[in-house]
Amino acid sequence: MAVPKRHCIYSTDLTQEEHAELMAVQKFAKEFFGEENYFSFTRETMGSRSVEHLHIHFLVGKLQGRFLRKMLEGQGFPICEDLQI
Repeated sequence: MAVPKRHCIYSTDLTQEEHAELMAVQKFAKEFFGEENYFSFTRETMGSRSVEHLHIHFLVGKLQGRFLRKMLEGQGFPICEDLQI
């Protein structure tokens, strides 16, 4: 999980510098885990959020299994067939 140092609720609240820092973290994760072996996501709607601050989740490994599908759907994420879950 990546969290900005300053409290933000939405990604649009980030400064250009903060956005660049989070993108650097995401780039590192992509290079470290391999493009095919990780998934990242964030929510932008307050209705499905459990915490009122911006944070990005990183899941390592291929998206598969009923548990992961149930967890993502429970968080309000629509699941597409092209994700191969």
